[in-house]
Amino acid sequence: MRYGLIILLLLSVGCVREVERAPRGPFPPSPEKRWVPEDCCHSPHFGEEPPYCCNGPHHLCNLINLAVQNNPMTAYSWANAQAAYYGMESSLGAYYPTIGINLVGSAINNKFGSGLATVASEASQNVGAIPIKTNFLLEEVTLSWLLLDFGGRDATVEAAKQALISSNWTHNYTLQEVVNNVVQAYYQAVTTDDVVAANRASLADALETEKSARAQFEAGINNLLDLLQAEANRWKAELALQQSLGDRASAYANVSEAAGLPPETKLDLIPLPRDLSWMRLEESLCDYIARARLDRDDLLALVADYRQAGAKVDVARSALFPQIVGSMDLQNFQFQARKLGDSHSYNTAIALNWTIFDGFSNTYDLYQAKAKQRAAYASWKEQEQAIVLAVIQAYYQFETAEKNLKSAREYLHSAQEAYNAASLGYKAGLNNIIDLLNAQSTLASARSQEIQSRSQLLTASANLSFATGSLYQSDCP
Repeated sequence: MRYGLIILLLLSVGCVREVERAPRGPFPPSPEKRWVPEDCCHSPHFGEEPPYCCNGPHHLCNLINLAVQNNPMTAYSWANAQAAYYGMESSLGAYYPTIGINLVGSAINNKFGSGLATVASEASQNVGAIPIKTNFLLEEVTLSWLLLDFGGRDATVEAAKQALISSNWTHNYTLQEVVNNVVQAYYQAVTTDDVVAANRASLADALETEKSARAQFEAGINNLLDLLQAEANRWKAELALQQSLGDRASAYANVSEAAGLPPETKLDLIPLPRDLSWMRLEESLCDYIARARLDRDDLLALVADYRQAGAKVDVARSALFPQIVGSMDLQNFQFQARKLGDSHSYNTAIALNWTIFDGFSNTYDLYQAKAKQRAAYASWKEQEQAIVLAVIQAYYQFETAEKNLKSAREYLHSAQEAYNAASLGYKAGLNNIIDLLNAQSTLASARSQEIQSRSQLLTASANLSFATGSLYQSDCP
């Protein structure tokens, strides 16, 4: 008996150490990695790693890689996924017996009065059952095993499993949010680079116009008003350039913050190619909506929440039925008084535990679980409608941006030709300063419109990818 207790104690210590070791469970391997389920055949992008490693010191993909590693949001969602995994593993313990060890040592020292001491001494000598002083050790092993609970254990494990799945999908969605923030900030920053370049070109045009106006004024061809208007136009161009430089500094700081870097980090962003013909709608609107219903991680998390709520309904329902529990108890008494000897006992039992009346608490617990299940279903469907609306808006935003870019480039080409003609005509004395300034203002507006149209197309592309749940699937531009 004693050796058996020692063996059980060692096994228990070994189990405790095994639990403390972090297992490699079905949750994301690290904060910057997304979770890939085993049954991933329903979605074409599962099993592919996002393109987080691209060449270049500050390429978009490098910034994304920094962001998913450094952003606290990914660490938070990853820790939640780990916690949900441990909760699921804990729920599996209900399938196994509960084994306990009790060791009780006791010392008995009975002191009687003079009259009682004589009686106790005579009883001790005659009967040998009531010693005045003795010590004993109780060794006890208890085992309890839930044999039947009408589906309560299964439902508890299923609820924990769905909680883990929901946490994993939430982690994936967090990664997409982080990636989307970096992409939007990056596109805004490179757009400000183009705005600065356009304003520099406009300032160069304004300086050329002022130079021509000054030459004609000094030659007596034009009056002072033409020169002053040209100077005002140049100051306007310089003001626009300074404003765009400030906007660029802010946009770069936003990129650093989104990438998990200190905002004061000096970045050298690699510009995107001006040719955006590779950005186009490759599927119909219905196909994009269908993809979003399959691939949006936040929607899949809500589906898991609904299934978890259904499992909790089964848990509450099982509480209305009895439980059948098996138990075993092994005891060993060791007395110091040899005349008493040692005592061994064991008992086994099967018990049926059934709460017949509890003030209707179990009944209302069931009603509450069903209400929460309906709420989870409503949340799922509400998010599904919001996702469909986001896909529709992003789809038409992309379609409009694509057409606007074509028109903006034609507008820029025409404005450039008009400015060239007006400049030559002004120098030849065929046009006045108003014609030239109007042409120059139109050209600056066309440059800005072309830049904004490219920015809108980039943003629309990212919005559509995010709305359909496939932002991390996109190739590096």
